[in-house]
Amino acid sequence: MTFENAAYAIDGATISAALARRALYAEARDGGIVKSGDLKVSELAVPGVGLLISPGVGLVLNDYQDDPNEVYVVSNPGSHTITALEMPAANPSAKHYIVAVVVGDPDFSQAGHPWMGSDDPPLGAESTFQYVRPTIIEVAAGATTISGSYPALPLARLDIPADTTTITDAMITDLRHLASPRQSQEIFTSPNNTWTNASPVRIASGSVYADWGAVQFSPTVKVPSWATRAIVVASVNGVRLADTSANVSGAVRTQLGTVVGPITSFDYSTGGGAIRDNLQTAGEYDVSGIAGTTVALKVEGYENVPGSPSTNQRLALQSGSQQIFDVRFFEE
Repeated sequence: MTFENAAYAIDGATISAALARRALYAEARDGGIVKSGDLKVSELAVPGVGLLISPGVGLVLNDYQDDPNEVYVVSNPGSHTITALEMPAANPSAKHYIVAVVVGDPDFSQAGHPWMGSDDPPLGAESTFQYVRPTIIEVAAGATTISGSYPALPLARLDIPADTTTITDAMITDLRHLASPRQSQEIFTSPNNTWTNASPVRIASGSVYADWGAVQFSPTVKVPSWATRAIVVASVNGVRLADTSANVSGAVRTQLGTVVGPITSFDYSTGGGAIRDNLQTAGEYDVSGIAGTTVALKVEGYENVPGSPSTNQRLALQSGSQQIFDVRFFEE
């Protein structure tokens, strides 16, 4: 058993200083796990009758209360094994279970609790009683929550086929969520006169994406080590099209390091004289592969209509043009 025997806080139980520190670290506002890798349920190293729960810290809402306003902090310092003796027996029908961390607290009624009795802890065993236990609870197919009125943090659902006892990852549905997911935001704006009328920077001609203005403005951003996704909004303002005698169209997109975002198309019909316009790209980026690194932000684009544009028929960055990158990272 790697789960500490007491949750923070139960009267009469011995609480470690480390657990108290974790409680301060958590600063809980809701139930869930503290970090993305905490308390993951998986098959045994060699799949068999049992499960593994990875190390981590969990925050468990006090569902003894009708309107929970308390949280228990539970700690699993090392990999925990749910043994064959704790696993459901084979059944001729498919069965469904939720693996949860369940807390028992003698300060509350134990009606409906899966293992805490009204006389627990036994007299004299207050400091050694196991108040925190990984528990397997049978549920309906597709369930993601537990209906009992006791503190329980669902970690995973097990969908076990008929006449089966060996558990594989294919039978495990992850139900964990972060209690307080982190996010951060950074905004970058190109300086005044980054581009000039004397040396305009024109979008690439053809159908292959190429950097557009990156030589003059390509800020770098640190992707937090905890980030799994980002939303990037890039604005390219004050773009000039000098010659509108032909239909002009193409696309732009934004790169966050090696991760490419969705495209935004542009299409200008003929006539009306020279124009200035604003373009924008926006999208969601998977940054799990670049977390913890510093990467560049770049606008890319191309203009494929007309097929052979004149210089003045290509979109240009020049005096009055600006690029803005709004980057927000999320931990999920």
